[in-house]
Amino acid sequence: MNLSTKRLSVSTDERKKRIAELREYHQPYFERIGEPRARFIAKMLYGWPPDRCNFFENEISNPTPLYVEWVSRGYFPEDDRRLYKYIYNPDFATDYVKEVKEDGLVMYVLPVDKFELVKEGDKPSAPEPQQEDPKPVQGSLELDFELVNPDEDCPAENITLRDWAAILLKAPVSRKEWLNKLIKDSCQK
Repeated sequence: MNLSTKRLSVSTDERKKRIAELREYHQPYFERIGEPRARFIAKMLYGWPPDRCNFFENEISNPTPLYVEWVSRGYFPEDDRRLYKYIYNPDFATDYVKEVKEDGLVMYVLPVDKFELVKEGDKPSAPEPQQEDPKPVQGSLELDFELVNPDEDCPAENITLRDWAAILLKAPVSRKEWLNKLIKDSCQK
């Protein structure tokens, strides 16, 4: 297995092609709002959770609306194809964090909440469930499982931190007597 620290990148021609495809997807919206030549860019969010993005000064210094679609590093759509609009801020130079990259490029860090959602994306539609003819129920209902007795067991979502501590420490400190008994019995073996 080969490990590489080389940054994965997309060629300039491929990047331009993918951005053109992204724009083409949103072009009907731009036509509908009367902005067929709207400014559009594709940007990648970063951070955890992904909540910010870097922008060049010329991208955010223009009061003309800027439309953005969030993409992956490879310029593939993310976020269910939603379209956002940058809310122009004339004080961007002082309101946003300014980063100077090693190569001298100046970028501004904008939080996601500075963008207005203007168009919901198209979520993949789920296939229609096929309906079968209902079969009549005959006789009694037989269950393939037993109901949980709360004095002997409990669902995982009902385990408390104290219960986890009892299990991990192998100490009977739970408030569930059945768990304390189980721990005592298992420690005696």
